[in-house]
Amino acid sequence: MITITIKAPQYLYREDVMQYRNFGRLDFKVSALGFGAMRLPTKDGAIDETKATEMIHFAIDQGLNYIDTAYNYHRGESESFLGRALRGGYRDRVKLATKMPTWLVNDSSDFDKLLNTQLDRLQVDFVDFYLLHSLSTSWTSTCFTHWTHASGLRCASSESASGRKRQLLLDVSVTYASHSTAAMRSSSRS
Repeated sequence: MITITIKAPQYLYREDVMQYRNFGRLDFKVSALGFGAMRLPTKDGAIDETKATEMIHFAIDQGLNYIDTAYNYHRGESESFLGRALRGGYRDRVKLATKMPTWLVNDSSDFDKLLNTQLDRLQVDFVDFYLLHSLSTSWTSTCFTHWTHASGLRCASSESASGRKRQLLLDVSVTYASHSTAAMRSSSRS
């Protein structure tokens, strides 16, 4: 088991207007309200970036410190939008979560491809939480085998073909039906 201690900066908390909860065993308090980017306001079938950005900035200014998105939200545009909306120091004030689209994983090389695509969309070098989206028993029996073989689930860090380094915390379990699998969280990249 790999243990990483992350000290959250004080500016992440606005206890005068927001309540916070311990986030598992991490040294981080998550706001009682998070912001999900699955159903952002739309205009003419696309994200209304002005309204959505105002909502996100207002929430963060009021102490919200957790934002969740995924590869496929808003027809694949949610991550790119958030990359733009979190400019100007807002990214530094939140923990950012996105989800790996497990249905697109066919072999172990897809893990880096998908993660790098998502990091590019989000305009970041790392995400705080990388979740497995839509786990199924077929994914567990096929793709998880590739992942465990490729990473060994013992690696504390790895380097992708593009030269990006990242450290992984692989101590989080996700249960689907009666199958238990490991999820990863990218804690830093350089």
